[in-house]
Amino acid sequence: MRKTPTFDGKDVQDPDTLNALGAKLADLISLRRDSLIRAARTDLAFTEEAANAEVDLTISHLRNIRNVHRWVRGYAPICRPEQFVSLMMPYNCVAWPIWDAACVAAAGNRVRVRMSSRAGNLCQIVDSILQEALPGTAAVSEDAGAKFIDDAFDSDASPLLIAYGSERTGEQLLSRSQANPGIKVVFEGPGKDPVIVMHGSDPDRVAAQITQSKLEYSGQQCISPEILLVDRRLHDALVERIVRRFESVVVGDPSDPATEVGPMGSPRVPLIIQEQLVDAIARGATFACGGKVDGSWVQPTVVVGVSPAMSVFQEESFGPVLAVASFSDSEEAHALAGATRFGLHCTIHGEGATALAASLVGSPYAAPVESITFGKFGTTSIDGPLSFDVADGFRPYGGFGKSGWISSSGRLLQGPKLFAREATRPVARAPAD
Repeated sequence: MRKTPTFDGKDVQDPDTLNALGAKLADLISLRRDSLIRAARTDLAFTEEAANAEVDLTISHLRNIRNVHRWVRGYAPICRPEQFVSLMMPYNCVAWPIWDAACVAAAGNRVRVRMSSRAGNLCQIVDSILQEALPGTAAVSEDAGAKFIDDAFDSDASPLLIAYGSERTGEQLLSRSQANPGIKVVFEGPGKDPVIVMHGSDPDRVAAQITQSKLEYSGQQCISPEILLVDRRLHDALVERIVRRFESVVVGDPSDPATEVGPMGSPRVPLIIQEQLVDAIARGATFACGGKVDGSWVQPTVVVGVSPAMSVFQEESFGPVLAVASFSDSEEAHALAGATRFGLHCTIHGEGATALAASLVGSPYAAPVESITFGKFGTTSIDGPLSFDVADGFRPYGGFGKSGWISSSGRLLQGPKLFAREATRPVARAPAD
C-alpha cells in the first residue's frame, strides 16, 4: 500500500491511523462549529437546527471512521501517488464534504473537493480543516463546476470522479463516462423517496415521523420523503394529523433559532416547486395545507389527490412539499412506489411491510446492470426513516433508476455503494508457482 506522510508513515488503512484521523477532523470541526453554522446560514440560508444536525452527524461518523477499515482492507488506492480523486459535492451540505473527503483519503488517495459557488465562506472553513488534518492530501478546489468536471475527464490526473447532482447532470455525466471508459464515475442523483403506509399503522406515530423527516433541512435532502402512499382506510386520519403538524411549523428567517423551515438554498427550487403545484392543481389535486411560494420561501405544503401523471409525483421537489396518493392493496402500493424514474430509498409502515420491502429493494451492493434499471430501490426501511447508524460499519447507500450509478471500464452498475470502497482497486496478485 502507498504510504501517506500525513499519517506518520503508517498505512492509511490501518484502524488505529483511521481513528487518529477521524478524531483530529472531528476535533477541528468542533472547534469551528460556530463558524460553520454561521456560514451555513449566510451562504445557504440553512436554519441553525439543520446546520447543527449535520455537524453532529459528521462528527459522529468521523469518530467511528475505523469502521471504514473493513471496506478497504486488501484493496489498493485507485490513485497513483501523483493522481487525485475529484469529488463534486451538492449545494446542500455544511460539514459533510469533510466526511466524504475523509472516506476517499481513508482508502489511501489524495482528493480535491468542489463545493457550491454560493458557499464561499463554508468553502474556506472546510478547506482549512482538510488542509490542517490532511496536508497535501485533501483540499477544496476553487474551479467552477464545469471546469472541475472537464478537467476530470480531459486529463489522466484523476482516475475517479464522484459527483452529486441533478437528473440532467447525471445524464450528461453518463454520456461522457461511456465515451471515456478510462475514468471511473460514481454518480449520486435525486430521489423521489416514497413513504408507504399500510393498514395497521399508527397515524399519530407515522405523522410525527413523516413531519420530522420531511421538514429537516426545509425539505432539502435527497433522503427526504417526497411521496406519501397511504392505504385508503387510513388516508383521512393520517393526512389530518400531518396537516396539523405542518401548519404549526415556524417558517421564517434562518438566523432566528426558532425557525424550523427557512428559505430554499437554491433559487431554482422555488420555481420548480411552483410549476409542480400549478400542474397538480390543473390536473385535479388539491392543497390540504400550504401551496404558497413567496420568493425563496415555500410554505409547508401537503398536496392530496396526486397521481403519477403529475409532475409533483414524478419530479424531485427538494423542498417542504409532500405529495399524497392512496392505494387499495399492496399490489397497487408496489406499482405506485415504482412509478417514478428514481429509486433511492423507500420507507414502509404497517402490515406486510417486510414482504413489500423485500420486493422493492435491489441488490445489497452496486452490481452490473444492462441499462438504467427502474422499479427498484437501493435501500428500504421498515416502520421508520432511513438512519445513518455509525455503529453498523457504514451502511452502503445509493439507488437505482436516475438516482445513481457507477460507470467503470465500460460497465454500468447500480445499487448502494460506499465512496471508500469505490476509491479502491483490487490488488494484483502474483501467479502461483
